[in-house]
Amino acid sequence: MPRPGEMPVGTGEKVDLGSALGRLARYAHRYAKVVLLAVVLAVAGAVLNLMGPGRLGQISDLITQGIGGTIDITTIGRMGAILAVIYLLGFAANYAQGRIMADVTQDLTRDMRRDMTAKIDRLPLRYLDSTPQGDTLSLMSNDVDSVG
Repeated sequence: MPRPGEMPVGTGEKVDLGSALGRLARYAHRYAKVVLLAVVLAVAGAVLNLMGPGRLGQISDLITQGIGGTIDITTIGRMGAILAVIYLLGFAANYAQGRIMADVTQDLTRDMRRDMTAKIDRLPLRYLDSTPQGDTLSLMSNDVDSVG
């Protein structure tokens, strides 16, 4: 049974999760700026989506106040337009964040597969002759699929 922070792998050996994540972070460092942009967009999208219900409440309050007298349609229309812009900006930020992270994941997976193919090409023939082909390919492809 693995200890906390360790994950069993196909060969029966245990890998320290923190160490593996650290190696992955070092490997993916070239995407750091793009991932930071995605984090900023995710925060902006969340903030904008949280602002919407407050604005909707203000519109409801104006309508409720005007029920006994006159309803200021111009103000309500302006606030509704602002609300629509807030929700559209929130949607755009969330969409862009999701698209960026999907692209980063695909690019990172492609890079890992390319590097692993180069690694297999450099392995000595002695290793390939002594290890079942399925074991080598299974270990490598399972690791890449876990990332993607």
